[in-house]
Amino acid sequence: MSLTALLWAILFCTFTVLTLRRASWGILVYMMTFFALPTQRWWGAGVLSSIGARWSLLAACILCVGVILDSRPRSEAATRFARPVLWLLILYALNATAVHFLAASHPETSWEGLVMLWKQLGLLLLLVHALRDEFDLRLFLLGIAGGAIYLGFEVIVHGAGGSHQGRLVKLGIQGVGTADLLAALLCMVMPLMGYLVFRPNPLDRVAGALAGGLSMEIVLRCVSRGAFLSLCVALAWMVAQTRGQARRYVLIGTLLAATAVLTTSSGEFLNSIYERFATTFAAEQERDQAAAGRIRFWIQGLKFVSDYPFGNGSEAAFESDRGFAYIIPIGWDRYRAVHNGYIDVAASWGVQGFALYCLAILIAWRQLRRGISAAHARGDPRTAFQGSCIETALITQLVASMFLSNFRGEWFFWWMAMAISYGSLQLDAEAASQTEEFAESEAGEQPAAEEFDPEEFESEEPESEALASRDKASIVKDRLCPS
Repeated sequence: MSLTALLWAILFCTFTVLTLRRASWGILVYMMTFFALPTQRWWGAGVLSSIGARWSLLAACILCVGVILDSRPRSEAATRFARPVLWLLILYALNATAVHFLAASHPETSWEGLVMLWKQLGLLLLLVHALRDEFDLRLFLLGIAGGAIYLGFEVIVHGAGGSHQGRLVKLGIQGVGTADLLAALLCMVMPLMGYLVFRPNPLDRVAGALAGGLSMEIVLRCVSRGAFLSLCVALAWMVAQTRGQARRYVLIGTLLAATAVLTTSSGEFLNSIYERFATTFAAEQERDQAAAGRIRFWIQGLKFVSDYPFGNGSEAAFESDRGFAYIIPIGWDRYRAVHNGYIDVAASWGVQGFALYCLAILIAWRQLRRGISAAHARGDPRTAFQGSCIETALITQLVASMFLSNFRGEWFFWWMAMAISYGSLQLDAEAASQTEEFAESEAGEQPAAEEFDPEEFESEEPESEALASRDKASIVKDRLCPS
């Protein structure tokens, strides 16, 4: 066993033990199997490979045990926020099950997608129940940061991954098999690291800065125009949406990101991504072959969805016989992806499934926005900016999904768990702040107790007795001498 494998095993066991005390440590266990699965790494041969790909299942079981044993109470806001999202996703999964058994064009591929969907739903349920306070959310983000740092170290130091047409591929992450999907995943990581960079803890700042910079380097090596466009749109969104003092953090973060790009990335990758990006919106005769072909596939994908609106099973466009028939007329002779996440989900699980999935994301987004508003109302710009970082991570994925088949990626479920957690934590903080202010105001309105003066009391007592005596004398006189 190599030193790297030994270190991985020690961390895995340590986090597992900690999970028995706090469920959120199990999230780190799961992130280790996502970003650094032993069977996909050069150091994983031997004992660690004996379990195979079931490391992820083992990590999910450990997280489940942690959630069951965690006796900490969950806030009412967290339960209220999570309920509609979970119910919509359950309906989405049940709809996918019905589509698979009734209308799947390629049952083998559809079954794999269906099983993955139910696993993602189960993971979201565990994440929602594990994230109970700000420390838990911080651990989640540190787990993602650790995974990004490890990937950057493997790529830059060990030269991990392959190269296809000058693009980084095959980095060994399950479900992330192409350069475009890898770039999309790390585009979400970058804004999330802003959450850590501006925290007061030095460890969080260092981890966030390293993860953000290394993620940018990998994205540039992937040379994905969709990912590059998503970052540009997300940055514009963050600048436009933040307000007040929170915008200061946005400007500082933008400056740091630009410095990282210019100082760590080679001109070769910057020129490659610029050339590919410039052809996206060029005239038809100036587009490169990939950009022009992608638009034709989108058109055929929309025709496919209009002809079969209730779904055709997972990845039906265009990795099934039924979907393949739609790309033969445009000169394509083999299965391929549609390279549009929205068309992909609609063609797979139907328009009704697409609507359920989108509604769940929108509700989680609304909960996040409520949390950001609560942080602003509380006068906490740093926390409001952290919420904007989570929101911007979603924007990167929504834009990237226009060019990539990543809309059904597992990281969308990560994001929904973060949004629910952040929103409920901020509403709880706002409620606690209002309760404290009400208690202080009540204490301020109560009249101050008058000090007791014995001399004044003694001086008043004879006067009252004299008045009482005069009253009695008057009554007796009136009775004896009536007028």
